[in-house]
Amino acid sequence: MLKFVWVVVGNIPSAYIDIQSAPNAYKAVESYIFIMEDWIEHVKNKKSIAECYPVNVEPTPEYAEMLSTRIQIIKDDLLPEIKIALN
Repeated sequence: MLKFVWVVVGNIPSAYIDIQSAPNAYKAVESYIFIMEDWIEHVKNKKSIAECYPVNVEPTPEYAEMLSTRIQIIKDDLLPEIKIALN
């Protein structure tokens, strides 16, 4: 049996998404958004990030805001295009 993962990279924190949780590109990006928004919320609310997906930057409000801006672009611009491509 082949085992695969999605790898999200770019001007954003990298992440691996298992293919069982995300069987297509749309679900992979949705999963990425979910785990990054979890980190953002923990940082903004000054909660521990120990249980969050590891993001390789200091958990500061500035980095959380930068990531939040990028996640919003992904939600607004990339997800709709992936949805169109899959249909």
